[in-house]
Amino acid sequence: MFEEYSEFIQNCPTPYHFAEYARTQLQKAGFTEMKESEEWESVPKKGFSIRNERSLIAWNDEGHDRAIIQASHNDSPCFILKPNFDECVDGYRRARCSNYGGLLMYTWFDRNLRLAGRVVYKTPEGLKFKLFDSKVGIATIPCLAIHLDSSFKFSPNSLSPEDHFIPIYGTESDPPLKEYVASQLSLNADDIVTLDLRFVDSEPPQLTNDILNSQRLDNMQNTFFILKAFLETSPQSGTTNILAVFDNEEIGSSTRCGAMSAFIDDLLKRIAKNDDIRRMKANSHIISFDSTHGTNPNFPDVLESYHLIHIGKGITLERDPDYQTSSDMKNEFAMRQAAQEIGENIQTACCKNNTGGGTTIGPMSETLTGILTVDAGAPVIGMHSIREHGSVKDIESGFKLAVELYSNYEKYMYPF
Repeated sequence: MFEEYSEFIQNCPTPYHFAEYARTQLQKAGFTEMKESEEWESVPKKGFSIRNERSLIAWNDEGHDRAIIQASHNDSPCFILKPNFDECVDGYRRARCSNYGGLLMYTWFDRNLRLAGRVVYKTPEGLKFKLFDSKVGIATIPCLAIHLDSSFKFSPNSLSPEDHFIPIYGTESDPPLKEYVASQLSLNADDIVTLDLRFVDSEPPQLTNDILNSQRLDNMQNTFFILKAFLETSPQSGTTNILAVFDNEEIGSSTRCGAMSAFIDDLLKRIAKNDDIRRMKANSHIISFDSTHGTNPNFPDVLESYHLIHIGKGITLERDPDYQTSSDMKNEFAMRQAAQEIGENIQTACCKNNTGGGTTIGPMSETLTGILTVDAGAPVIGMHSIREHGSVKDIESGFKLAVELYSNYEKYMYPF
């Protein structure tokens, strides 16, 4: 599965690219795209809708007794170009950026950075957009030589997010970045109205024995396997299988494309129509997949010693009494039973009282929909580094579990 995941991550450098990738895969599988802005006179049994070309919801409808919803997010910390980004300083061309999400910033030094996103341009017929992807590294953020400041030592407290992390993409003799982007898209630079471009790591995933080294494992590893599982399964009678992939989790989800939106509820109202949507929601279940913190052997004391999570040992269930993650007993029981049925291991994460593990989309989706939710995910080491570390074994395990949940979830539910 490494090759398949590697191809996926290279094809999806941004949420825009993921939406287009998923659109292609869904259409190949016979799903019909439905526009939110249009009247749905009839709802196809197999369909999908994309919001703002960044978030996606797809369904496979075999009845409205319940919905099995597997959800994730497709954004990761990165550097996004500011509106006025181009500058030339001391003979170097630089691209000024805003920080997106909780960047582990010092890990971005001296990397080959790829630029990707969406460009809006004007034509005689009106505004249009194109996806942009440089494919290769076109910029870097150089570190400071130790000889020039021996006290610097890359201490996070010594670094300025505003001054020390500006990508350099050439010298003053090179064309401005906007002209480069326009030339790659066969456009005139003056026709570009606006753009949403971000720098990401250009290096493909690599294997170090059983360790997977990759950009954006959080959260593309989980998004990869639930999309794959959705495409390869059929719902039980009376059930609608749903795939929901949101943007903007890394900045709190409070956007139209985030998990705090009414995207799931809006869909349920359209597909259930005259059926009792309240009953459907009461019988439904959300499994929110997001990456969890794996144990770093070089920093063994930061995780709760009785809840150490190991990469390569299976999907992790999140337990948090403060509800930064969702953990419903019925869904947790069903997850464990499903894993046992297919011979896969389940780990359990619980943070120390003096540390936090971050939040995710589970509590937000549960609050907005009223649907029982559980948070789970494949573990990573070095979360929010430009290169995170996980295991293909966990991606494979997550895929098998997601397939079982879509195919047989109801048999694991008990009325307690």
